[in-house]
Amino acid sequence: QMCIRDSFLIIHGLTGGSNKDYIQQLVRHAQKKGFRVVVFQNRGINQTPLTTYEVSNPSNSKDIQQAVNHIHQKYPKSKIVACGMSFGGNQLIRYLIDTQSKSLIEGAALVSTPFSVSKCIRGLNKSVFERYFVKRYLATVIWKYRHVLKPKEQEGVISIDEIMKSVTLADLYGSLHAKMFNFKDAWDYFKEADVHEEDLSLIHI
Repeated sequence: QMCIRDSFLIIHGLTGGSNKDYIQQLVRHAQKKGFRVVVFQNRGINQTPLTTYEVSNPSNSKDIQQAVNHIHQKYPKSKIVACGMSFGGNQLIRYLIDTQSKSLIEGAALVSTPFSVSKCIRGLNKSVFERYFVKRYLATVIWKYRHVLKPKEQEGVISIDEIMKSVTLADLYGSLHAKMFNFKDAWDYFKEADVHEEDLSLIHI
């Protein structure tokens, strides 16, 4: 039976956060089951300030590693289980792949996680969901924290005007993430976030 002090880490989707209904419902359900609940929020999302020019990067697990290590250090006797929602699942599985047998997470669940990010992005192309994701991210992260991103623009790495003109997710990730993290283009960046069958064998939970 699960210990009442076990920790449950929730990782939101593309533009989610702790204020979203689907996250809050999961929090309440987990609390009723006796978990200590922690919601991880990506950089710049839902009032989490963007304090450096480095935006969230689902293909890199260092932010998740820091969050998991923090939970473990604060509650060293607590088991940690995690749930990744949509692209949050990609972040979670990347953590599990990168840490392998050193993972501090003992159980994990992925909900609606796209193993092929490229196919998912193409499937969302020109949909109302894509328009929502892009407009929300531009308004709540890029424009809000343009002063934080300005040094990278001055270095010639990105153009805030170009980013703000994004219509599709490929536009957004191509003008921001691909350039920020030295990928050829958006599709090269998405490829890095894909999960392959051979990757799953590296997971030790």
